[in-house]
Amino acid sequence: MLKLLYVVGLPLAPKQSNVTYVHNSSSVTITWLPSVNGGNVLYSVECSRCKSAADNDCFNNFCGALLTFYPKRDQISWLNVTIGGLRTLTKYKFTVYSVNEVTKSVPRSKWNYLEIFATTSKGKKNLLHAFDNKII
Repeated sequence: MLKLLYVVGLPLAPKQSNVTYVHNSSSVTITWLPSVNGGNVLYSVECSRCKSAADNDCFNNFCGALLTFYPKRDQISWLNVTIGGLRTLTKYKFTVYSVNEVTKSVPRSKWNYLEIFATTSKGKKNLLHAFDNKII
């Protein structure tokens, strides 16, 4: 009898994203397309606040503990997350990681992810400008 062994590796990064604003740009909803491999894939989201509109190296400036993530920040099975408590007129970097059983034994620096940069605006008819989507 021949037995087949299915080996699961690190999941690929999520694909394509969309960002929309909610509540005068104090909250954003990020959506993405799923990874195409890696078994049972979940997602984790990190947020970093950038120093300026021209700054893309935001990794040392985390958004802070006062933000809310719906449904949650880690182990998300949905293909979207809403992040609340954002400042107006601020550039953010959101990093969406693909996670599975393999990622538990691999440093986060090796995980595959999608970066999304967005800038909030101010006023009654606020817009959120999303740009520089990057798949790693």
